[in-house]
Amino acid sequence: MKPVKLIITLALMVNGVAHAQEHSACGDLDYRYQALASHELRSIAASCQSESVTNLYYNRAHHADLVNEARTLAGLISHSNARSNTRFETYRLYMALVEQMAPTWYADVEERADFLNREYDQRGEIARRRLRGYDHIADYLERKDIAR
Repeated sequence: MKPVKLIITLALMVNGVAHAQEHSACGDLDYRYQALASHELRSIAASCQSESVTNLYYNRAHHADLVNEARTLAGLISHSNARSNTRFETYRLYMALVEQMAPTWYADVEERADFLNREYDQRGEIARRRLRGYDHIADYLERKDIAR
């Protein structure tokens, strides 16, 4: 009987240590992440236990990288396409709006994380294509998304 108690005690201790190392943002999707750098968002994602919350923080980090890349490219190219810059800014504002409205639409943390992950995946793919200069493919993906 003693080995069973030892195993149970060890299992409870390991479980407690795992939860103690989880970042507080993992349980609070309304955490103020906007001011954090992408590497900080990735470290939060690595500490989360929930797969959907982990993916959400990775998506947020990727979004921050895309925004930084767009700003850098806009500063490097003096004759950049204003229409392309406007479209990328629209993507950034859309994601900010969706992040703000999601708590109203989805009270459950897992459902909200799943919804936000879908939005980051769909909209992020279109933004990535536009950022790389593949506007025709991005237009096609937008039309396909609207048709659904």
